[in-house]
This record gives sequence, C-alpha cells and structure tokens, in this order.
Amino acid sequence: MDFNNIDFDPSKLFNFSKLSTLELLERETRLDYHDFELYAVICDRAGLEKEWADADSETFEGVLDRAIGILTEDIWNTCTKVALNYRMKRFVNLTPHTLNIIKADGSTIDIQPSGNIARVSSSSTIVATLKGINVSQQTFGDVIDLPDTKNGIIYIVSRMVKDRVPDRPDVLVPGAPVRDAEGKIIGANGLSL
Repeated sequence: MDFNNIDFDPSKLFNFSKLSTLELLERETRLDYHDFELYAVICDRAGLEKEWADADSETFEGVLDRAIGILTEDIWNTCTKVALNYRMKRFVNLTPHTLNIIKADGSTIDIQPSGNIARVSSSSTIVATLKGINVSQQTFGDVIDLPDTKNGIIYIVSRMVKDRVPDRPDVLVPGAPVRDAEGKIIGANGLSL
C-alpha cells in the first residue's frame, strides 16, 4: 500500500507490531476509520505482506478481509488445540448409542451413553398429500439438553447438534466411520470438530 497518497500524521503512529494477534483484531473491530498502519501489521502477521504492498484503494479491503480471516482461523485453531490438550479430560456421550472410538494407537475406547441426549428441536408441517401419503416439511430450531461448558469435560454429540454450536470447542462428534471387511461400521476414527 502506498502511504504517500494517504494523509496521516506519522508522529501519532502506534507500534502495533508489539500487540498480540488477538489485540490487533480487537483494535481493528473498534475502528470507525481506516488505520493503514494497523492494517499493514495485520496483513504482515497473516503472511500477506506482498498482497498488501500491491494493494490499491480498490483492493486493500479485500486483502485486509483475507488477512483477518487467516488470523481468526489461526486463533481459533490454537484455542481449540489448547483446550483439547490441557483442559478437556472427561468424555460425556450425549448420544443414545455406545460410541466405539478408535484411538491414535489403534486401540478402541467404548464411551457409554450418559443418559442425556442433546438434540436439535424440530417441528413438522404437512405441505401436501400424494396418493394418500402426507408430505411434510421439517424445520429445525435450537439445541436442547446440551449442558453449558464445564472445565475438564468434552461433550460428544450428533453432527446436527455440533453444526448448531460450531463455536464450542468442548463439543465434538465421532470421527469418520471405520468399517470391517463386510462393510459393517465397527467404530469411529477418533473425534471431530
């Protein structure tokens, strides 16, 4: 970005490079004006220095949006890994089925249902009748019976429930199905976000 054509006072510059990535993004969300020095540091932190340098008045916002997306994803991934590695120690199965989870070493852990089932509320409306058969439309709503986050607990739920709470790193689903030679599902390959 060519700063020669932008009117700003260099004596008022702040050293944004000393801020954490989270602090940079928080500061950017509070802005009600363009702070090109902050934008440059955000793009640099996201590895988009060249794109930022090549940007003009028509393209700089697109480069900035990409940089913010990259950094946000990096923060999310880091937080998720930290939470999973250090805080989450006990599994609570909120599905109605025993889960056979295949661990990284190939062994299997069976996680019994907790007795509580997290679900997505739904309602059904008949929209037509074809040859005497009702055709309904189902509408899905809020998640029900999913406990709040508790330190040390990972909740295992259905994919439909997880898709409704993507911001909860303590809520996971069984991984990809593992099948035997006959094609029967014998477990899940770990857990998944």
